[in-house]
Amino acid sequence: MLKIAGAIKKGFPRLVSNPAARFANATLRGVGQVMLQNDPLTGFLFLLGIFVNSGVFGLYALLGTIAATAATGTGLFFGAPHDDVHRGLYGFNGTLTGLGLAVYLRHDTRLLVYVIVASIFVTIVMAAVQDIFGAQGHTLTAPFVIATWIFIGALFTHAGLPVAPADLVPHLRSNALPFAAALSVADAATGILNNLAQVMLQRNPWTGAIFLAALAVNSRLSSVAAAMGSSIGVVVALSLGAAPEPYGAGFTASMQH
Repeated sequence: MLKIAGAIKKGFPRLVSNPAARFANATLRGVGQVMLQNDPLTGFLFLLGIFVNSGVFGLYALLGTIAATAATGTGLFFGAPHDDVHRGLYGFNGTLTGLGLAVYLRHDTRLLVYVIVASIFVTIVMAAVQDIFGAQGHTLTAPFVIATWIFIGALFTHAGLPVAPADLVPHLRSNALPFAAALSVADAATGILNNLAQVMLQRNPWTGAIFLAALAVNSRLSSVAAAMGSSIGVVVALSLGAAPEPYGAGFTASMQH
C-alpha cells in the first residue's frame, strides 16, 4: 500500500495544474490537517474512513471542508498566508464543524445549509484567532469548538432542529475492577482503534484502522505515535477501572496522540 501511495505522490504535482484540481488538493489537505497531516492522499483516506462508518457523516465532513476551503477568500481578507490556505490549514476546522453538527443534531435538509454557513463562519473565527496568536501560533481546533457550540445551541434553541441521541459518557467506576479482570484483548484492540476514529467523532474500529493506515501513508512515525498514544490511553483507563463501554467506544484516549 505504501508503494502505491508513493507512486501516486510522485505523479501528484502534474494533477494540480488547474484551478479545480488545486481546490480539490487544498480540500483533501484540509481533511488531512485534522490530524496535522499535510498530504492529500492521507486526507482522501481519512474521508474514506468516515464514509466507511457513515455515508451521512462522510457527506457532512466533505461539505464542511469544501465550504471552509471555498471561504478562504475571507481568510485571505484577514491576512491568511496563501501557503497556509493551500496546505489545508483553513479547511480542517470545517471538516470537524460539519462532523460536529452531524453528530449532535439529527440529519435534516436544513442542516445541510447550516453546515455550509457554520463552516464559512469557522473560517472567519480561524482567521481572527490566528491573528490574535500571531504568525508563530497555531489555533488547532479552537475555532471548531467555538463555532460548533454556538451553532448547536442556536439551531437547537431557535431553529428547532432535533438533537441526536446522546452517546456514552466516559466515567470511572466508584469501585475499580482489577486490571487483569477488566482487560480483554479484543476490547482493548477495539478501544485503541476507536480512539483514533473518535478524533473525527466516529465510532468504528474499521474507520480507526483506515485512519492509522492513512497516517502511515504520510508519516510512519505519526502512525506509530498515534497507535502508542491511543494504547497508553486505554491502559491508563483500564488501570483506573474505567467502564468497558466508554474505553471500547474510544472516549478515553481519542486525543492522546
